[in-house]
Amino acid sequence: MSSSYRISVALVLTVAAAFALNTPGGVQESELPAAHSGTDSPQHNPTSSKSAVAASDLPVDVTGHYYLIDVRDRNAFARRHIPGAVNVRLSNVARQPRRLPVDKTTPILIYGDSEEDAAGAVAALHRLGFSGVRYIAGGLAAWEDAGRMTASFIELEYAVVRH
Repeated sequence: MSSSYRISVALVLTVAAAFALNTPGGVQESELPAAHSGTDSPQHNPTSSKSAVAASDLPVDVTGHYYLIDVRDRNAFARRHIPGAVNVRLSNVARQPRRLPVDKTTPILIYGDSEEDAAGAVAALHRLGFSGVRYIAGGLAAWEDAGRMTASFIELEYAVVRH
């Protein structure tokens, strides 16, 4: 299987997940973990614990509820990521608006290798006018520790070849 075909399949799956989130009625606020308000809200202090959400508190089908952004480098993303996540390096979050939701009220969930990276991306997105941005406390490791599924491009290639 050619490399460009594998990337195209991954892109189609990512775009499909993003489309589902950007369609009316795609996300029901009542299904999301509780948001916090007040002067210590994530919009005023994106590194606060109120921006963080525990992996165990998230729905199993997280992409049905959030636009999911992985801020790690592309090699780490290719090896292992949460299914449906879009890979936007932390240094590129503000410079790649085409990889972000059109609707700035779309719930966004960010993860990386560290909480500092994820919180930095939360702050960058808040500066761009996005609301409802959270990050997974403990990053991808916490997601896996909670028994949640991950994917890789290697697994995707195998799945495409077998079917």
